[in-house]
Amino acid sequence: MKNKALILSIAGIIMLIFLQTISNAISGKDEETALIKRGEYLVTIGGCHDCHSPKKMTKLGPVVDEALHYSGFQANLILPKVDMSLIGPGRWDGFIAHGLTAFVGPWGASFSSNLTLKLKAARALYLHPTSIKF
Repeated sequence: MKNKALILSIAGIIMLIFLQTISNAISGKDEETALIKRGEYLVTIGGCHDCHSPKKMTKLGPVVDEALHYSGFQANLILPKVDMSLIGPGRWDGFIAHGLTAFVGPWGASFSSNLTLKLKAARALYLHPTSIKF
């Protein structure tokens, strides 16, 4: 009798776990959560903040401006004039401006792109793949 009750209890628990797994699979919660965690991991190890998030200068040095995560170079900003004679072999390699999102060197000027738009598009494509028109 005790063995039968134990077996039924274990079977009931397995059934509940199975039904929860099926429910999550149908709703996509587990897959979406796993995908978000994977994205957070890749963004962290890839150092995306290093170039694509504007920084604020503090007593401890530059820190990410929390209000501008991954927004890149702000289009309303103007680069200061650069004396290109200071750049080259035996001189400066380049200069950085505007929250560490603009770079000037022998190649000209480079700007960090805004990743927030790309992240929104990627999320929309993942959640609603048939709604994206190419």
